[in-house]
Amino acid sequence: EPTLFTEPFLALMGKAACFALFGTMFMLLLSTGKVDLVGHYGGVKRGLEFSPEQWVYLGFFVFFFFWAMEMNTAASTYVIAWIAQHWYLTPFVDGVKDSGRGCMVVGGYFNLFRYHLGTIALGALIVSYTALARLVIGFFVRLAEGKDNPVARLIASCICCVTCYERYLEPFDANAYIEVAITSSPFLASAGQAQKLLNDGTNSMVKSLNGTQLIFQVMGRLLVALSCMYSVRPSLKFLGLAYHGESPLFVPGFGGVLGVLIGDCFMNVFDMVGDTILYCFALEAERRAVVDQARIEHEPELTWWGYLFGTEDSEDDEPDYAPPKLKALLQQRTEDALLQSLGAER
Repeated sequence: EPTLFTEPFLALMGKAACFALFGTMFMLLLSTGKVDLVGHYGGVKRGLEFSPEQWVYLGFFVFFFFWAMEMNTAASTYVIAWIAQHWYLTPFVDGVKDSGRGCMVVGGYFNLFRYHLGTIALGALIVSYTALARLVIGFFVRLAEGKDNPVARLIASCICCVTCYERYLEPFDANAYIEVAITSSPFLASAGQAQKLLNDGTNSMVKSLNGTQLIFQVMGRLLVALSCMYSVRPSLKFLGLAYHGESPLFVPGFGGVLGVLIGDCFMNVFDMVGDTILYCFALEAERRAVVDQARIEHEPELTWWGYLFGTEDSEDDEPDYAPPKLKALLQQRTEDALLQSLGAER
């Protein structure tokens, strides 16, 4: 889908507009404070004093600012997942996928604002204010999976903490938006269903491939940030502008912050497309397993016609969604894991 390459620019414009709007409003809110002039050894020092009511307003404003910024990220995540799942669930015809639709970014945002704006708002609220807890507690929970050190055994002994993390914190990630894009379920239900699907033992290879994308995300963001840091000062010189501030690191640091925001928008596309394709593959594998089990349980008795001419196999009529390279990669990873397990047993 060619219009998918425009989505990072739309996400970046949305974040810039949100940052400019809230920045202006925050400055206006700060201007309501009382200016306090305090004598200083270098002259007069100005400060701002706020009443308790004004501090509540400032705190609420900061709370809403992070919520709004996360809503921009969640909207971009949902649109990318909506486009990727539409591409995946289009079957191969003569080895080619042809959705027959254009401008799917516009369609994705229309679908978002028409049906799922409240879902995205709720998801952004939960994800943004549980991110730190998920990061810290998730780190210790992963440590608890290894039983060879005392710290892991200590953490594993606190079963209630691990259970609370798995039930109330782990489901709230980007995979919930993928489930919303596919099934149009509410956010909380989608988060639980996504966790259940990916934690299934049959999808362990899919989950492992999902995690390997983190390396490319971090390296991509770091590369863009460093590029912006080292190019901002030559760019100012080329334009005939000069910075005469006290700190020489301010301009490169500001360029690095902009680079992180820009790199996040672009790497989010790579991350969500890969995650959505792997999620859809796991969903398709689960569906095929259910269908195969139902065929075994309800297999009709073979008639004399079947003895003579055979029976029709409807499995070949099922549409093929997964890319062949993805199938080969997962099969190779499964075989490697099987060989490693056999070698460990020996």
